[in-house]
Amino acid sequence: MLLQGVNDVLARRGVPGCAYGRASIFKTFIGAEAPRITRFDFSNVKADTEVLMRGAPYAREIRQSMLLHGVDLMRAAGFVSAAHTPDIIEATVQAFDRTIGRLQQEKVLA
Repeated sequence: MLLQGVNDVLARRGVPGCAYGRASIFKTFIGAEAPRITRFDFSNVKADTEVLMRGAPYAREIRQSMLLHGVDLMRAAGFVSAAHTPDIIEATVQAFDRTIGRLQQEKVLA
């Protein structure tokens, strides 16, 4: 739910990037080169990994803005646990949406 929600926000706001992860760990990548990772598609794993390992652009700005909306990320990544109800996940997606909107408004993101 969280990955889909974050990816939906990026698509709706026209920001290149993706949210990805396995099991309870997720990461976000925002940038023009962000690969579009689909579940169980490892056809470009080497190239995708090289792009993703370059770092998390805007990680500091995302974390700071998410904190203003009550969500604490580890830079631009985090964990989901059994304690995260659908309501909490939805609130996190809404905080991410407000964060991306804020960064666009401040001209940090196009």
